Amino acid sequence: MFVPGAWWHAVLNLDTTIAITENICNEGNFERVWMLTRKGRKRLAYKWLHKLRNKYPQLYQKAIQLNLRDNWIMWVPDLSKSEKEQLNKDPYGKSSSSDDISSSSSSSSSATSDDEQTISMIRDGCGKLGNEGSEFFNVPGKPQMRYALVMRLINKKIKDRLEKQEEDKSMEKSSKSASSHFSSSRSRSNSPNEGAIS
Repeated sequence: MFVPGAWWHAVLNLDTTIAITENICNEGNFERVWMLTRKGRKRLAYKWLHKLRNKYPQLYQKAIQLNLRDNWIMWVPDLSKSEKEQLNKDPYGKSSSSDDISSSSSSSSSATSDDEQTISMIRDGCGKLGNEGSEFFNVPGKPQMRYALVMRLINKKIKDRLEKQEEDKSMEKSSKSASSHFSSSRSRSNSPNEGAIS
C-alpha cells in the first residue's frame, strides 16, 4: 500500500502483524521533506546533509539554498578546543582522511521558524533559488572545505544577515521617529501666535 506524503492515515491490525515501512524522499518531494526534517530532527538533518554533500550534490545545493532563503540556522555540534584548532589549522582536511569533526553536544536552532510559516513554505515550494550559496558548493578540481566548517560559515552568513536586517529596521524606526518629532516641533513653531506678545 502506498500512502502519499503528508496524507492522514490509520491502520487497524486485526491480528498479530508485522509492518515493514519505508519513507521515501526523492527530488520530487525533497523540499518538503528537507524543511520538515531540519525543523523536527535537527541532528539527523545535519548528518543527512553531510551524506547529501558527498552522494547527491544537487540536493545538497538545494538544501543549502533553502536554508539561506529561509534564514534557517542549522544545528551544529559543539567542537572541543582541539577540534577547533584542527579546523582552523586545516580547513580543507588535507592532513586527515575525515571530512568531518564530530561531537555530541548541541548548539544552534532556528532563527525564524513558526509552524504557519513552515507550512506555507512547504505548500508554496521553493520556486527559483538562483545562485545564492554557491560559495559553499563543491567545485570540481578545487579542494573541498571540511563539512563542519562549511556549516558554521553558512550559519554565520545567516546570523550576519539577520543582524543587518535588525539594524536596518532599528535605524528605519529611529529615523521615522526623529522625522515625525522634527515635523511636529516644526509645525508648532510655525503657528502664527506662537511667541507673539499680546
